[in-house]
Amino acid sequence: MRNNNFDVTSRNYSKEYLNTINSRWGRNSEVMRYSDDIESCIFDLDKEDFIDSMLPFSNHPDWDSLDLDIKTKIRSCGWLLYQGNTIYIETGLVMPACTYIIESGVSDIIDSSIILSMAEAITDEGYHTLLAVKTCDVVRKNRDLEHVKPRNFHLVNEMKKFMSLLPSEEERRISMIATACCTENHITDYLDLLYGNKSIQPICAKAVEAHAKDEWVHGSVFNILAQTIYSKLNKNGKKVFKLTVDHVAKNFFRADINAWLSIIDDLNDSRLDSFKKEMYEIKEEYDKKIEFTNNNNGLRKLYDKLEWEWDRD
Repeated sequence: MRNNNFDVTSRNYSKEYLNTINSRWGRNSEVMRYSDDIESCIFDLDKEDFIDSMLPFSNHPDWDSLDLDIKTKIRSCGWLLYQGNTIYIETGLVMPACTYIIESGVSDIIDSSIILSMAEAITDEGYHTLLAVKTCDVVRKNRDLEHVKPRNFHLVNEMKKFMSLLPSEEERRISMIATACCTENHITDYLDLLYGNKSIQPICAKAVEAHAKDEWVHGSVFNILAQTIYSKLNKNGKKVFKLTVDHVAKNFFRADINAWLSIIDDLNDSRLDSFKKEMYEIKEEYDKKIEFTNNNNGLRKLYDKLEWEWDRD
C-alpha cells in the first residue's frame, strides 16, 4: 500500500534549520501536548481500531471465513502491534543512540546544536512511548484485550542480532547510530500508512497524526546527524554505517508474523486454531514476501544526502 501525505521533498536538512528546530521545540512538540488529553477522548465502539490492508493475512481465504467479532478483535490487536512495534523501536533502537550522543560519545565529531537536538529528540521519544502505551491501554480496556501483549518484533530483533555480530565495540556503536538515523527517516513513511485515515478509531487517528508531526522534524534532525557522523568516519566505519542502513531498509516494513503469532496465542480462542495453524505453515513465505511498502520518501532522502545509490525499486 502507498500513501503520500508528507511531501519529504519539502523537508529542510540544513544546519540552520536545526537551530530553528531547537529554538521552537518547546512550542512545537506535538505528542507532549496530546498525550495529556488521551483520557478525555471518547472511544467509539462502532469504529474499527485498525485497517485490514495493514494485516499481513487480510488477503488469505482463512481471514474471510472468520466471525465478525473475532475480526474486530484482531483489528484492535493490529493497533496494539502497530504501537507495540513503535515502543520497541523507540526504546530499543532510537533512545540508546540519543543517550550515547548526549553523553558526548562523539563529542569530537558533532557540535552542541546536535547534542541539544538529541536531548529534545529523546524527550519526544519518551512522549511517543507514553502516547503508545496510553492508547494501547484504552484499546485494551474497551475491547477486553488486557491479556494481549504483542512481542517478538521483527525489526528490533533483527537489528539487535545484526549489531551483536559486529566484531568490535566501535563498529557496534556506529551501527547503533546508523540504525537510529535510518529508523527516524523511515518512521514517517511507516506512520504515513495510517496518517489521515478517518475510518479508524478517532483516538488512534489523532495519536498517529501527533506522532507523525514530531517524526517529520526528527527526519531532518537525524538526517543531519547521519551526514555529520558519516563524513567523519574512516573507510571501514562508512562501510558499517552503510551496511546497517541497508539492513534496516530491508527489514523495516516486514509483516511481523512472529509478533502476530504471539497475539493469536494470547487471544486463546478456539475459533483461531485452524487460522493459527495456517499462519505457522505460511510464516516463512509471508516473512519473505509481504512488505508494507510505502513511498520510502524519507529513506530515499537519507540515501540522497549521503550520496548513495537507491537500488530498492
